[in-house]
Amino acid sequence: DVITLKSKGQEFAKIKLKDRDRLSLNDRLGKAEIPLTSVYAAGKSSQWYPLQKGDKITGEVLVEIEYHPNTVV
Repeated sequence: DVITLKSKGQEFAKIKLKDRDRLSLNDRLGKAEIPLTSVYAAGKSSQWYPLQKGDKITGEVLVEIEYHPNTVV
């Protein structure tokens, strides 16, 4: 999936992941916090981040992110 965000100089992007079920409720998989400092500097990043649910690590998510400072959406 592709998500477009407007950045106002935040240090982190926070994401919450759920699975997508057709016959039952979607389950929460966890949360991840993506540091943006290196993305601002390099313009892009591709990295695995841990998913956390409470105090437990429930998995990992691959986040590929690009930063376009002059793009108007």
